[in-house]
Amino acid sequence: MTSTLQAVYIYLGGNHKDQSSWREDFDKQLGVANISSTIPPLISINPFKRSINEKSADDIVARDMAILKDNRLKYVVLNSIDSFGSHSTGTASEMIIANYLKKPVITVINNSEENKAGWIHPFTQKFSSFIAHNLYDAVAWIVMDMKLNTEHRSLMEKISDFAAVYIPSIDDNYPFK
Repeated sequence: MTSTLQAVYIYLGGNHKDQSSWREDFDKQLGVANISSTIPPLISINPFKRSINEKSADDIVARDMAILKDNRLKYVVLNSIDSFGSHSTGTASEMIIANYLKKPVITVINNSEENKAGWIHPFTQKFSSFIAHNLYDAVAWIVMDMKLNTEHRSLMEKISDFAAVYIPSIDDNYPFK
C-alpha cells in the first residue's frame, strides 16, 4: 500500500568518523517504522552521502546548514560520540542551529558502563527534544511525535473545513479571520 502522506525527512548528524554503521542501523529501524500506514514515510538524510570538498570548511558548513534549513526536514538525530553525551563542535553547532530553526533534536547517548551515573552534559539536556539510549528508542519517539502531530493536524484541518463553510458570511473586518 503506497502512502499518500508527504515524506518526513530526518537528518542524521554526528560523528563523521563513524560515517555508516550507526546510520545504517538507524535506517533499519526506520524500515520497521515505515510499515505503518498511520504516519508519513520516514526518510533519513545522511550528509556524508553527498560528495563535497571535505577539506573546505565553507563547503561542509554550507552543506549541513542547507540540509538543516530545508523545510522538508522535520527531525535531527545526533549520535553522541562518547558515553558521556559529549559532541564534537560541529555536532553541538548542528544541535543549536536545529533548535533555532525549531526542529526537534533527538540525541542518542549510548547506555554504556561509563554512563551508569546517568550524567548528561547540560547543553545536551537543554538542546535535545528527547534523549534516547538506543536507536530503537529514537525512532519510537519520532513515530510517537508524528502520530501526535498528525492527529493534531487532522483536528486543525477539520476546524479549517468547518470554518470554510460557516465563516465566509462573516464581515471582512472580523478580527479573527
